[in-house]
Amino acid sequence: MFAYAWLLVILVLITPNVVDIWEAALTLIFFPVLVIIAYMADQPWNCGRAAALRFGGKKQLELGAGNLNVTSEGERMLNGKTFFRNGHLDKDGLVAFVKEVKKYPGLSDEDAALLAASRLVDSQPHSRMWYRIGAVRSFTGGRKTQPKLSMKLQEVYDTINEHPNAPNIGKLLEPDELRKAVIEFRAATVAVPENVGTFNVTISRRGDLEPKVKVRVETIDGTAQENEDYVPINEVVVFEPNETEKEIKVEIVNDNQWEPDEEFFLKLTLIDDNDIDDTTSLKNLEEREEKAQLGRISIMEITILNDD
Repeated sequence: MFAYAWLLVILVLITPNVVDIWEAALTLIFFPVLVIIAYMADQPWNCGRAAALRFGGKKQLELGAGNLNVTSEGERMLNGKTFFRNGHLDKDGLVAFVKEVKKYPGLSDEDAALLAASRLVDSQPHSRMWYRIGAVRSFTGGRKTQPKLSMKLQEVYDTINEHPNAPNIGKLLEPDELRKAVIEFRAATVAVPENVGTFNVTISRRGDLEPKVKVRVETIDGTAQENEDYVPINEVVVFEPNETEKEIKVEIVNDNQWEPDEEFFLKLTLIDDNDIDDTTSLKNLEEREEKAQLGRISIMEITILNDD
């Protein structure tokens, strides 16, 4: 945006249709200046925060349950469930988080480390460039910017976020106690280039896999407008018994005109065999809610990255 404004100033306001030597020199100077400003804006400057974890010599952090020595600071983090302060990793926060994760039976040390890495990524502020890199890598098969969790680890991770005061995560997630089908998007946000055309969005089911479940997927305008920036969606997705994933196709409209990055949303709604209307009985609604529920990610944000 600054580049377009600067061109307008030098080509229209100062010296119409002419570029002087000093204007060209100043334009070149702007490059390193803007790079430095962008770098500073992307850094979480906080002089008062505690120093980050430093491993010296042969010291290492053991993740085994028997080796978790939590300091008084770590105990306070564990009780308050604030494992990563300001999105930065420190020893007390890491140990407290791993100790909390190890309550879930059957998790290995590698699983605990993967969950800690996911929590750390989610705790940090992300710039637009981070989302751009993630979008490019997702389409080119490159290394992901965020760790990929299995369904079991995703359940543990969601429970830690949704129930931070739960006394026992393992008990909360026992398979026999998951009496409902939980439907949600695989990711809360996604960023795609404007020229992507069509891409797939994954809807996942966990918990009770026996019942047949229907959900409606529809688009909601944000700064992006339907038909102008994307093709609207209003369709029913059916999960047959034992199905855990469904994909829907989302189409982006490429108008070949410059515009800022825009976003719109996908929304999930539970429905029964007959979509809800004024004649839907209370009994039908209760039966539907008994067998299925929406998960934490029932609304997904899609960001369209301008490529013009």
